[in-house]
Amino acid sequence: MEATLCAAMEQTVVMNNKMRKIFKQDPPLLCCLCQQKDEMIQHIVSGCSKLAGSKFTQRHNKVAQYVHWNLLKERSIPVTPQWYKHSSMPSVIDGKTTIIWGHKMVVDKVLEHNQPSIVILDRASKTAQIIDITVPYDTNVVSKTAEKITKY
Repeated sequence: MEATLCAAMEQTVVMNNKMRKIFKQDPPLLCCLCQQKDEMIQHIVSGCSKLAGSKFTQRHNKVAQYVHWNLLKERSIPVTPQWYKHSSMPSVIDGKTTIIWGHKMVVDKVLEHNQPSIVILDRASKTAQIIDITVPYDTNVVSKTAEKITKY
């Protein structure tokens, strides 16, 4: 598994696009799943519409689960020993702090994007931290960061 991940990160996995350019073979260029974009590592790990509703969401939720688990652990709230066995509770109240998982935010105006991954409400300082997780491919980090900032 680790070797496959390293190969994908180094873009050495043989995809149709590589077979055409390097091995001078003639496979179809389009992604075998969605048939919309060139079959490249970047597309498969973060852009394929056929994976967007399932695999990308699962990956996002696992990252959010890990962040939520760590937030609770940092505050000495009881959690499972392994983060991957953690089941995120909709809200956790710890003294003057509330940690909310996956709830729509109620605001004064209508917002298209009003469901961040995690919200931390601190009643003592009357502040809120919005944590909206994205798991982009490394070439999309800047654009995804800008997208998340403009949402809220």
